Amino acid sequence: MLSRSRSLLTKFLVLVVPIVVLCSVAASGLSTYLNAQDLQRQLGQEMMNVVATEGVALALPLWNYRSDNTQSIVDAILVNPNISGVRVTDNFNTVIAEGGTLAAGDGRWAITTPILSPVAGDAAYIGRLFLTYNDHQIRRTVRERLLSDASLVAALILALSLGAAVAHAVAIGRPLTRFVRAIRRAEDPTLRQPVPVTARDEIGDIMAAYNRLLHRLGEEEEERRRANDALRVERDRAEDALRHLKAAQDSLIQAEKLAALGGLVAGMAHEMNTPIGNALVAASFVVDQTVAMEATLADGKLRAQALRDYLAATRETVGHVVDSCDRAAGLVRSFKMVAADPGEQDRSTVPLSAVIDMALAPFPERTAARHPIHAEVIGADGTDGDAVIGNPVIGNAVIDSYPSLLAEVLTALLRNATTHAYPNGAEGAVRLTARAEADRVVFEVADDGCGIDPDALPRIFDPFFTTDRRIGSGIGLHFVHNALARTLNGRIVVETAVGRGSCFRLTLPRRLDQPLA
Repeated sequence: MLSRSRSLLTKFLVLVVPIVVLCSVAASGLSTYLNAQDLQRQLGQEMMNVVATEGVALALPLWNYRSDNTQSIVDAILVNPNISGVRVTDNFNTVIAEGGTLAAGDGRWAITTPILSPVAGDAAYIGRLFLTYNDHQIRRTVRERLLSDASLVAALILALSLGAAVAHAVAIGRPLTRFVRAIRRAEDPTLRQPVPVTARDEIGDIMAAYNRLLHRLGEEEEERRRANDALRVERDRAEDALRHLKAAQDSLIQAEKLAALGGLVAGMAHEMNTPIGNALVAASFVVDQTVAMEATLADGKLRAQALRDYLAATRETVGHVVDSCDRAAGLVRSFKMVAADPGEQDRSTVPLSAVIDMALAPFPERTAARHPIHAEVIGADGTDGDAVIGNPVIGNAVIDSYPSLLAEVLTALLRNATTHAYPNGAEGAVRLTARAEADRVVFEVADDGCGIDPDALPRIFDPFFTTDRRIGSGIGLHFVHNALARTLNGRIVVETAVGRGSCFRLTLPRRLDQPLA
C-alpha cells in the first residue's frame, strides 16, 4: 500500500510541479525581459544626457585648442562604466583627444553630437564628440535577477513537494489505505464491513459510494442465497418427480410391451385357430369314420358301397386337413415377415426396373385382371424410363439396397391394394411408379379404390390389424413399415381419401448407408 501511495504522490508531483515551474519561469522571464528593456531605455537616455552635457564642456577647450584639457575631460567621461570609448575631433575631423574602445559591436552602441562655438551668439560648428557605450552592467543585473528567481523557484518547488507529500499523506494516503484494506476484507464475506467516512471530500464520497455498494451487494447475496435455497428445493422436487416419472414410464413401457406381446399372441392365436381347428375337426371325423368302418368290418357286414362312401369321405376330409395345414404354414411364413430381416439376401446396386419386375412377378395376369397394375420408372434426368417393364434401364435410375426385400415390400403394397381397395367385386387400376432423384428414390403405389377410413388410418401398420379378417391377416403393412424402418433406411407416407383411393409413398436413399434427407 505504501508503494501505491508513493506512486500516487509521484504522479501528482510529476503533473503539478512542472506546471508550477513552467509558470514561475515564464513569469520570471517575462519580468526580467521587461526590466532589461526598461534599463536599456534608461541607459540610452543617460548617454544622451552625458553627450549633451559633455559637448558643452568640451566647447571651450576645443575652441582654445587646449588638447590637454580636452583629454582630461575625455578621461573623466570614461570613468562611467557604461561608456566604452570617447573621441573628440575638430571641424576638420582631426582627432584632438580619444580613449577606450570606439568600435561598435555586440552590446555596444555609438552616439555622435556636434560641438558648437562657446562664444555667445555664435553657433558655429567647431568639432564633434563621438561616444560608444555598452549594456554589460545591465546584463550583469539581469543575470543576478535570474539567479535570484531560480533560487526562488527551487525553494518553491521544494516547499510545494513537501506540502504535497504532507497533504497527500493526510488527505489521500491514510484514507486510501483504509479503503484498500476494507476492499481486501470484502473479498471474504465474513469480514466485509463498511468503511468509516471521516471527510466530506472526494475520497469521502468514494467511501460513501463503496458503503452503499457493499450494502447493495449484501442484499443481492442474501437474495441470491434465498433463490439458491428455493432452487435447490425445487430441484429436489423435480428429481423426485423425475424418478417417479421414470418409474411410471418404465412401468408403462413394460405394460405396453406386455400389451403388444399379448396382442401379438392373441392375433397369432386367432389366425392359427381357424386352420388348426378345421384340421382337428376333419381329423376327428376321419378317426370316427375309421372306427365305424373297423366295427362294420369286424361284424362282417362291410359292403362295397359302404367302403366306397368311406373312401370318398376320407379323401375329401383329408383334403380339408391338407388345406388347413397349408393355410397354417402360410400364416407362419407371414409371421416371419414381421422381422423384416434381409437374411441371406445380398446388398447390390440394381436398376429400378429390375426391382419392379421382381415386385410384379407374383401377378402374372396383372394386365388382364379386374385390377390391372400399371408400372413406370422415371430416371433422375426426368425422362420416362421403363414404361414397359423389362426394357433396358435408362439414365441413372438405379438403387443400392436389398433388392429382394424391397421387391417384397412393393409386392405387399400391391397385394394390399388389390385385396382391400376394391370391396364387393369393384373394379379399378393400381399404379406402381419408381422415380429416381438426385440422392433418393421415391416409390408410389396408388389405387383409385375406396380409400381408408379415418378411424382405421392410425392403426394400419399395427400387427394383425385388418379391415376384413376373411381376406387378410393384418401382417402385410406391418411388414412394410418394419422393413423400411429397420433395414431399408426409408420412410413411408400414406395419402388417402374415402371414395377417392389411396397412395403409399416410399422414400429411400439412393445408397443404403446414406442418411435420408
